[in-house]
Amino acid sequence: MSFEQTREAVSGKSVRDVPVKWQEDAVGCAEAFRYAYELAAEGCEVSELEIRRIHSLVLKSDPENAGIYRDAPVTISGAPLNPPHCYMIRPLMREMLEDFRLSGERSLRKIARMHSVFEWIHPFNDGNGRTGRILMDIELIKLGAIPVSVRIEDRDFYCGSFDAFNSNNRDESADMLERIVSGNIKRNYALAERFGISWTKLSSGDLI
Repeated sequence: MSFEQTREAVSGKSVRDVPVKWQEDAVGCAEAFRYAYELAAEGCEVSELEIRRIHSLVLKSDPENAGIYRDAPVTISGAPLNPPHCYMIRPLMREMLEDFRLSGERSLRKIARMHSVFEWIHPFNDGNGRTGRILMDIELIKLGAIPVSVRIEDRDFYCGSFDAFNSNNRDESADMLERIVSGNIKRNYALAERFGISWTKLSSGDLI
C-alpha cells in the first residue's frame, strides 16, 4: 500500500483496488501504535499481556490468531532464523523481558538485543516483525527518542543481524541492530529540526 492508500484506510475510508486484509492490517497497526504510545507515555513496564494486546491489534485481519502464541513450528520468510519449539515460547518470553529489565547495557543496545531475541522466539504465527518493531518504539519513546522504522535501504543489514544471531553471534547481532536504530534516530532528529518539531534528544552517549 502507498502512503496515501494507508492514510485513507486508517482514516476509515474504503480504498479501491486494495485487498480488505491489507486495509484491516493498516488500521490495526495504527491502533497498535496508539496503544503503544499510551503505554510509553505512562512509563509502563511491558509484559507478555501488553505484547499480546499489541499483536491482537496488529493482526486485526486474523482474529483466530491475533494475540495468541503459535502452537506449531514456524519458518521465517527472508530471515535466516530458526525459532525455538512452541513449548519454549512462554519461558523464553519471560526470560527476554527479565533480561531487558535487569540489563546494565546502554539503552539502545539493550533495546536492540531484546528485538533480536523477540524475532528469534517468533512467538506468533504472523505479525512478529511489526509487533517487534512496535515494542522497540515503546522503549525508544520512553527514552524521549523519535520512533524509528527499518528503511528499504537498511533491510539487508537488518536481516544480516538475524543471520549473526542465528550463528550464535548475539553481540554482533545487537551491534548491527543498534547501528540501524541509532542511525534512524539521528535522521529523525534532523527531520524534526528541519520542520520545527521539538523532541527531547538522547545524550550523545546513547547514540553510536
